[in-house]
Amino acid sequence: MELHNAQYIEIITTLEMIDKANKAIGFHKQLANPDLMAIQQYERLRCDYMQQLSNVLQDFQIEIRQSEKNNTEHSFFHSNKYNVYANNQM
Repeated sequence: MELHNAQYIEIITTLEMIDKANKAIGFHKQLANPDLMAIQQYERLRCDYMQQLSNVLQDFQIEIRQSEKNNTEHSFFHSNKYNVYANNQM
C-alpha cells in the first residue's frame, strides 16, 4: 500500500504543477503584449507534466486523452488571434 501512497502524492503534485502552468499560460496570454517565449515554455512544461501524469495513471489502468483544443495545432501560436510569424496581433 505504501507504493500507492507515493503514487497518490505524485499524482497530486503533478496536478498542482499542471494547474500552475495553466495559470502562467493564462497570465501571459492576457497581457497587452503576450510574452510568446514564456507561453511556449509553459505550454511545453504543461505537456511534460501531462505525460508524467499519464505515466503514473497507467499503473491504475487510466488513460489520459487530450482534447483537440489542447493539441499544439490549436495552441495560442496557431490561433487567429496572434500571428507568431508576423509577430503582431491580428
